Amino acid sequence: MPRRRLIAVFVVATALIAPGAARAGVFPSEVIDGPSADIVRVGDVDLARDGTGGVVYARKDGGTDHIFLARLFAGAWQPPERIDVGLDAAGSAPAVAASDGGRLAIAFVSGGSLYAVVRPAGDAPLGAPQLIGAPGSSPAIDMSINGAAYITYTSGSDVRAARLDRTSTTFNELGAVLDVDPSQPAGDTPGRRSDVAISADGTGLAVWGERGADGQNHVYARRLYDGTISTAPQDLTLSTYQGHTAGSADSPDVDIEDDSSYAWVVFRQTLDGTPRAIARRLVGSAFGDPAIVDSQGFPATEGVDAPALDLNGTGGGLVVTSGSSSHAVYVSPLEDDSFSKGAIRADATPVDIVGSDPLAGVAQGGNGFVSWLQSTGSGDPVALRGRLWDVKAGLQAETPLTNPDLGPVDTSAGYDAAADRVDDAAVVAIQGTGADRRLVAGMIDRPPSGFVGFTTQKVRRFKALRWGAAFDLWGQPTYTVELDGAPIGQTQQTTYLPPQGIPDGIHRWRVTATDRRGQTSGSPTRLLRVDNTPPTLVVRVSGTRRAGRLLKFRFAAGDVQNPGASGLARIRVVWGDGSVPVLTAKTAVHRYPRGRYTLRVSATDKAGNYVIVANRLVIKKRK
Repeated sequence: MPRRRLIAVFVVATALIAPGAARAGVFPSEVIDGPSADIVRVGDVDLARDGTGGVVYARKDGGTDHIFLARLFAGAWQPPERIDVGLDAAGSAPAVAASDGGRLAIAFVSGGSLYAVVRPAGDAPLGAPQLIGAPGSSPAIDMSINGAAYITYTSGSDVRAARLDRTSTTFNELGAVLDVDPSQPAGDTPGRRSDVAISADGTGLAVWGERGADGQNHVYARRLYDGTISTAPQDLTLSTYQGHTAGSADSPDVDIEDDSSYAWVVFRQTLDGTPRAIARRLVGSAFGDPAIVDSQGFPATEGVDAPALDLNGTGGGLVVTSGSSSHAVYVSPLEDDSFSKGAIRADATPVDIVGSDPLAGVAQGGNGFVSWLQSTGSGDPVALRGRLWDVKAGLQAETPLTNPDLGPVDTSAGYDAAADRVDDAAVVAIQGTGADRRLVAGMIDRPPSGFVGFTTQKVRRFKALRWGAAFDLWGQPTYTVELDGAPIGQTQQTTYLPPQGIPDGIHRWRVTATDRRGQTSGSPTRLLRVDNTPPTLVVRVSGTRRAGRLLKFRFAAGDVQNPGASGLARIRVVWGDGSVPVLTAKTAVHRYPRGRYTLRVSATDKAGNYVIVANRLVIKKRK
């Protein structure tokens, strides 16, 4: 299958990635489309940094292969929609790139010509197909975190490119071919297929295979700037490696950091006649020394299949390789711009692996995954398996990514994978035969992040329970509120007011967040001290109620005794004759002029509960 890089872009607000978050769960064979005999082939899947994205694939419509898109929104696959509307010819080779807010760019082949469709961010519908190149085949596409994109593709025996500006819905052809020598074939075979990556600032890097004047295949790289191509292509092919004879190179895969000064390219090249996996880093305008990223030494016991690469926005990454005869899967971590950890065996259980075809993805924090196709070969159906990569602890336990009850994975129909900026990912394949074919995704889903309650632990009159939001790119979780060990309600908000209220006293409460796949995280338990009962108040008045005479007031106030009682805070007296109100404890005195007045005395406890006692006073003329 054609290789592509997995997008795991830089998160601007790194605080959103909670340190120590629970490890992602793996959910095999979530059905995207089917069952149907019309499902033909997986094209490409991509996720933006915000977890939105989509998968493009070929599906028969009216007996002819056409291109369909299933978008991923809030962690759920949306109903498929045909994107080559108005084109009657058979469609093939779809590729998709995603950016935040649901923005997508899709390239595909129809009737031997290359087309593109753009879906703007937001709720805007898919655009109409745009002709990019005729003839056109083998497209690769990538989109920056800001919505700009590049397509590279083969036209005849040349490699060409087109660019999409970040606010546009139309690609512009770059004009000149990317080939170093247009008289030589380039991009015209699977091993010479082009690939492209784009940085946060919109600078692209294209790679491809091209036959050199020496008759051997070479791997070249060329930068793409807005609507122009660099005049300084670079040949990444080794002429020799530490005294070992170097031959033809092929199968390049490229990824770039958010800073366009830094990128990596992996490719395959024969050393001493055996295909090996080579990685080279671009720094500024030049590529550094090569590194071997497979598991073999010298002499090699076997060759390797085409390597695959994924970087995050700050340069962490994973390269995966597989043995061409043993099909053993290896992962080489890229840390601190080095592959110093070497190649680590990923398929933990020694089996007769069939068609390993490994892929990897890495999130901004450094965690990631490795996936591959596997079968014991003894009547065991081909399945997708994988292992999570923990940046601190290394490879985790091997786990299935497909459900065998849905049938074998169709290895001829391709599969692909992509990751978002956290630990979410989708590994897409086709399972089953005949009318039971299904487009499925093994979903790697990070649980909701930890969060805390906000409601005060001081004694207060109860208003509502409030807590922080659990971070989850793939949908708003459902919160279950527990009081004194028992659930009292559910909500998708971050506040809850129980219909039955909460009685006075000291309680313990917590909230559990549950995502759409049943994964949970809980807040720490907090105390809740509730005092909803107002204090008692008795007002006594003594003295002669005549103008100018001194009246004495006595107040008997207290808070009702219960485990959550907060205690009396203050007594406030409003005289009713325009005099300044006073705060007092138990007694007060006042002189009134002749007239009728309403004395209002309020007692308030420390929780904010209060009671008001009003007395009508008639002050007579002084004798």
